[in-house]
Amino acid sequence: MNESYYRRLDALLIAGFLLIYFFCNLQKVIIPGSIFNELQAHFSATAPEITGLGAVFMYSYGFFQLATGMLIDRYYGVRVLVVGGTAFTLGCLLTALPLSLRGMYVARLLVGLGASTVYLSMVTEMARICGQNFPLFVGLAAFCGYSGSAVGSVPFVLLTQHFHWQHLLLILALLMLLVLFGFMMLAKLAKLPKIRRDVHFSLATFRTPLKNPQNWHTMMFMCFIFGSYFTLQTVIGKKILEDFVGMSAASASLVLTMMVVLAAVDGFVVTLLSKWAGNRKVIFLRIAALLTVVFQAAALAAVALGCRAHWYWWCVFVVLAVAGNFVPLVFVVIRDNNPAESMGTATSIINSSPYVAVAILGNLIGWIMEQWKPVAVSGKMIYPSQAYCATFVLLLACAILGCIATFLLKEKRTVT
Repeated sequence: MNESYYRRLDALLIAGFLLIYFFCNLQKVIIPGSIFNELQAHFSATAPEITGLGAVFMYSYGFFQLATGMLIDRYYGVRVLVVGGTAFTLGCLLTALPLSLRGMYVARLLVGLGASTVYLSMVTEMARICGQNFPLFVGLAAFCGYSGSAVGSVPFVLLTQHFHWQHLLLILALLMLLVLFGFMMLAKLAKLPKIRRDVHFSLATFRTPLKNPQNWHTMMFMCFIFGSYFTLQTVIGKKILEDFVGMSAASASLVLTMMVVLAAVDGFVVTLLSKWAGNRKVIFLRIAALLTVVFQAAALAAVALGCRAHWYWWCVFVVLAVAGNFVPLVFVVIRDNNPAESMGTATSIINSSPYVAVAILGNLIGWIMEQWKPVAVSGKMIYPSQAYCATFVLLLACAILGCIATFLLKEKRTVT
């Protein structure tokens, strides 16, 4: 086979990665965020049981990322994603056809496990295949990911008003199955690097990054600033906007979609701002943390005072989305604070931490909500304002911890 043939196969593999990443982000936001009420009604479940569906996804997604890096070092991204994509697709199919709530938990565990292999596999293969166009393709990947999150918000919610949510999930799962079969065929035909049998798995690789205090402070920012935003985006934000603020399902989903759009734009803007400010990064993380504290406090005050003005809540969620997505600068801070030989491990640890934090927050919020008895209204379980007041107390406490951590970070003005 000539070289141009393999280059075309590589291009198709990249397209496959992008499609799988789209579906991965779509699955992140759909359950429980977009169909919280529908799931609660279908399974006759409590709030902790529904928020637990998001938590089990985040636990498996976060923890297994730690192993993904080591697997890729040995087997490379394409091989890892074939296995991870199979687990992801199986989980998607089981999500659409749950026999019970327990079955849904197993399904979400599989989805999270498979999804944890996608991003790092994709970026590793892009670095190998794309050469000097690597930054361009990473930007394209970010666009595809945010597109998946956006589709999982307003468009999906609007479709659930006309079609049963299980039918929609089944269609998505079957589409993902087709993509996976295509990716497997390409992987079989492509010229892949040989497996590196000299690379061995060892927990000792985590020791150096975990000894660095700056990594712990960075991790706290990710857990508590990005984590508090992402909890609203994927777990409880839509429910709050419907129950307390009184928005329709479509209007609440529109707010979440706008958060995704702002997150997409934010990543590019903060990088430019950092360059214009002489390659400062930490100062922007501090600003983001302070904004998060102020607007989580504003949300808490609004619930306590009974403020349900839609424009007010639009402002709160929009600012929290902007402040929570200064993440591109975090990866530059990681690079500044770690030697090259431990950069990958440090990145995997810090990148996985917020998803574990979101899982824990989801469990805690579910438990908090269940301390108050909901009222059934038009087939939906509506929780009282006290439940959401307690929820924002928790999120505000997290934001304060994340803010303190940013003032312990040291600024290193290396070129981004």
